[in-house]
Amino acid sequence: MPWLKNYPIDEISTAELLSALRRVETRGAIDTAHRICQYLNNIGNYSVACGYIENNPANNLTKALTQTLKRSMAAITEPKRIRKLVV
Repeated sequence: MPWLKNYPIDEISTAELLSALRRVETRGAIDTAHRICQYLNNIGNYSVACGYIENNPANNLTKALTQTLKRSMAAITEPKRIRKLVV
């Protein structure tokens, strides 16, 4: 994320991460914002494990993001139609 590239990891706050994620959300890229949040959380967890920081600033940020709509994927469930698809 270009907005965070010059920050040392131990100086990044939760509010700054959320602000950067909101910028992605305002473009309409809700799923991308959630994926970036997962990456940031993994980086934070690694940094805590290595002793670079005390607390993960990205922890639980997904709860503050706009929730994605969960949709069912289309599926063929009738055995006769599955057979036609496979054969």
